[in-house]
Amino acid sequence: MRILRAASIAAALFSAASCSTAHDDLSRVVLQPTKETFVEPAELGLDAEAFEVPVGDATLYGYLVRSPQASGRTVVLLHDRTGNVSTLHPYITFLANAGFHVCAFDYRGFGKSTGEPSLRGMFLDTKFVLDWLCAQRGVDANKLAFYGIGLGSSAALRAARLDRACQAIVLDETPSMRDFIAERARKRGDMVSTIGTGFTEFSTLPDSTDPGENASQLSMPSLWILGAESPQETRVSTLRAWFDMKGDKQLLALPATSSPPHSLLTHDGEYQRVVTTFLAGALGGNAERIATASRAVDADAAGKGKHQIELEAKGNKPTADAPWAIEVAAFDADGSASWSKVWLEGDKARVTLNLPATPAAIAAMHVADAERGEAATFSRKGTPLSRAGTWFESRRDEFLRLEDEPPSPEVARNAAAAIREREAIEPFPPLVEAELATVYAGVGRALARTGNAEDRAAAIVWLQRAIAAAPQKPERHWWPGKNAHYGFQGDNAVADARALLKKLTGS
Repeated sequence: MRILRAASIAAALFSAASCSTAHDDLSRVVLQPTKETFVEPAELGLDAEAFEVPVGDATLYGYLVRSPQASGRTVVLLHDRTGNVSTLHPYITFLANAGFHVCAFDYRGFGKSTGEPSLRGMFLDTKFVLDWLCAQRGVDANKLAFYGIGLGSSAALRAARLDRACQAIVLDETPSMRDFIAERARKRGDMVSTIGTGFTEFSTLPDSTDPGENASQLSMPSLWILGAESPQETRVSTLRAWFDMKGDKQLLALPATSSPPHSLLTHDGEYQRVVTTFLAGALGGNAERIATASRAVDADAAGKGKHQIELEAKGNKPTADAPWAIEVAAFDADGSASWSKVWLEGDKARVTLNLPATPAAIAAMHVADAERGEAATFSRKGTPLSRAGTWFESRRDEFLRLEDEPPSPEVARNAAAAIREREAIEPFPPLVEAELATVYAGVGRALARTGNAEDRAAAIVWLQRAIAAAPQKPERHWWPGKNAHYGFQGDNAVADARALLKKLTGS
């Protein structure tokens, strides 16, 4: 006991003496700020006003994008721990086009904002921007919505509880810093880990940063979004906070989807519709939603067995002539989902699932672009981007083999055949075409090395395609895949394609 007490005191003294060091260390581990600016809203034809808000020895930089249809409705975007405000342009664009003012800014140390990046800054900076925003022309302080992405969701929940009231909140994946710190302490094997974790949290984070604690004190309409293939710890923390939230809450589960912005690829069109429909309803309209409840109909002592999920449409309702396709996800305590589909032809329906245990949470999504299949099944139509993007992601490992040295003609021929087969179905949209520029260049490079006249002719065609696929404005390119990136990353491949094409053609 004396040894444990001495160790505890030593840990406490050390932690107190090294608050700044611990804070800086954890911020460096968690935060990945990007200073490079990719595209500004005004370059996309949006009515954007740049602003600066001083905060102590730092200055926060952001944009207020106005929509003529907003009527004061304003969405405050809070980005994740990576990137910066210029990487939010896909979100800013669809929100502004849907008739909302959009305020987006960088925490200190991100993008053009000055100061040192820190977790404290990420959680505390929002208040100063909100104070500035609510004094601006055309912004109705009673029609505010917060929209958090990744760790920005945790910041949004804190701001909603402590900084300024909002009428609605959208949370796209909600990690917990407390969980991150505890897991990090466990992996590092810190002495007296519980005490060490407590002091680390105390020294590095402001008060009230846990998403669940904040959610339990909030009751405005909320939309929680979760990719079914996002990291397990994130799924669990999101579901835990969703469970603690009060009021009218919706849970949107996205199959075959990882962390944001992957949903803008896998559920392009559908994602934007669900978010803007929710915001329009929560900020003054007739909200569309599906209420869910479950009961065991055949379960053992552990809860394993059949569970009946009851669905009820709220707000705008389906009819027999215009039924809704509903995708249901039942999550267990570990964040794994079981799925089912049903057509809602009145305002109520039921579906039965075989589940490993009593569900911890149930999500039900209205799939607006569904195509009816046999019996009660359906499939998503998707958009050209979601269809071609999903195909591209499924082939990524194969395409990466084109970068091998020496390049394989066999791999190149297989890639070329797959591309021709896919584009015979429908043309590639610009985002996918730009991502394929490096693939086209790789095919051309591999075929040019065989010495075969037919391959040489084909190589010239593929190299020309690589050059043509490069976007005219590389800074505007972005890719919402599992490994998302912003800005065109195929410059070197296209430059090599130009050089090789010149060598092959002599011009």
